[in-house]
Amino acid sequence: MGDMRSRFEVEAEQLISDLLYTEKAHFASAESAQRFHRSLGGAAAVAGAVAAAAVVSEWSPSLAAIAALAASASSAVLTLVNPQESAQQHLDTGRSLAALRAEVRQTRDLDLDPESSVPLPEVREALRRFADRKSEIDRGAPGLQERPFRRAQAKVARGDFKVG
Repeated sequence: MGDMRSRFEVEAEQLISDLLYTEKAHFASAESAQRFHRSLGGAAAVAGAVAAAAVVSEWSPSLAAIAALAASASSAVLTLVNPQESAQQHLDTGRSLAALRAEVRQTRDLDLDPESSVPLPEVREALRRFADRKSEIDRGAPGLQERPFRRAQAKVARGDFKVG
């Protein structure tokens, strides 16, 4: 039984690690999308203000046209790409993964404790359900690029987050 318990512990630790890195990668993607939204939104606002000022003060029709074009192009990209919605989806996914990670950690720390009265088949079933839930969360999540994973790995390696 001790051998099976240690195998379940290894499986739980692997799932916790996978959840941590995926969770943090989604948070990194959310940060990037929010930063992109603020940058492009700020550029659109500044370009719109410059266009309005150029028209009102009669500075230069060319400047007004270029600034208006920049403002409308930035706004169109914001509408098409919708980084704010993408950021929210990544945040929601990261939060779901964090909650699942806490459940797996509790199972590992409490139910797999040698003094626990929880039968090992129940622990096995819980681990299977956790893996299924992670798959379900992943299927409904927005895609991730390699860069957010690398940023998450760097943060974990630096010790920004506790792995287990």
